[in-house]
Amino acid sequence: RAQGLEPLFRERTGLVLDPYFAGTKLTWLLREHDNLRKRAEAGDLAFGTVDSFLAWRLTGGACHVTDVSNASGSYEGETGAASNGATIVGGSNSIFPGACGSNPCYVKAYTSADGNIWTTTQMSGTWAGTTFGISFDPSLDYDLNGNYYFAFGGAPLSRNYPNSIAVSKADPSGLAWSPPVAVTFNRNKYFDDKYWIAVDRSASQFQGRVYVAWDRNTSTDQILYVAHSSDGGATWSAPVKVDDGKSKFERVIGAYPAVDNNTGTVYASWHNYAQDVIYGDKSANGGASWGAPVRANDDPAGTGRHQYNPGASIDANGVLTVAFYDRRDDSGNCRTHVYASRPSD
Repeated sequence: RAQGLEPLFRERTGLVLDPYFAGTKLTWLLREHDNLRKRAEAGDLAFGTVDSFLAWRLTGGACHVTDVSNASGSYEGETGAASNGATIVGGSNSIFPGACGSNPCYVKAYTSADGNIWTTTQMSGTWAGTTFGISFDPSLDYDLNGNYYFAFGGAPLSRNYPNSIAVSKADPSGLAWSPPVAVTFNRNKYFDDKYWIAVDRSASQFQGRVYVAWDRNTSTDQILYVAHSSDGGATWSAPVKVDDGKSKFERVIGAYPAVDNNTGTVYASWHNYAQDVIYGDKSANGGASWGAPVRANDDPAGTGRHQYNPGASIDANGVLTVAFYDRRDDSGNCRTHVYASRPSD
């Protein structure tokens, strides 16, 4: 920086000149430690992220590699994936902590036809006439024709509003993504979070319907909603409330929809963390209305043991399974197992 090289550094790397990033740490180490520099020049020194170190140790030093979705200066978490049988598409956050102003912090898609060669696409951060500072919480699914749908959220860097949920669509190659279309757009009051997407691949009247579920945070509560699109994501319905929302202070998070591709019935599961209960519900009319929530975890109520992070799936026979993390087996409420629950009817 003192030599005036910061503009060149930013141009070449896309990063601000800061010791937070691995490259500047490595430069300092090689400059200050003669032995390290000599070993690097001799090809005896390897430098990488934690996954590189683990791969090197687990292979006895044969492989020093990293994954296409990993970056030492960014957070690539909250992943999702889907496969139409010909290609597979994964999604992740791509956030540079403290440096989103100089780096696009928008979700990415990772596409492959064979699992070996991957193509990375950064989703647009602009939709509904707004360029957001960050996007996050990706999820993916596909329709009967193999087209992919990618749901994610957007928000400013320094405040909560405006925020929005959006969906992009790609053909079966998973490479050509449409501009995002807003599912919701909140200018104030609400913050929509934890989005998940599911597509109806049944032969029912709701074939092709795309569902997005999320929790909406207000100043006093959180309520779960589902919206749907019947025209390939071009337009979206008004949000429909899924959880009962009757308590004065509802604490719910993470709605996970799943579609029975035999009947077109759509299900949702979620976590009420005020009650430590996993709930499920269903809609038989394309998400227009929902029934009464049903408790999915069967341990005694009021024990204080945590159940959380549910997910729903439906097999080819139409059997619904809701799986979730569960601490019922540990009196200290720490050790976590995975439990699965199925409805009796």
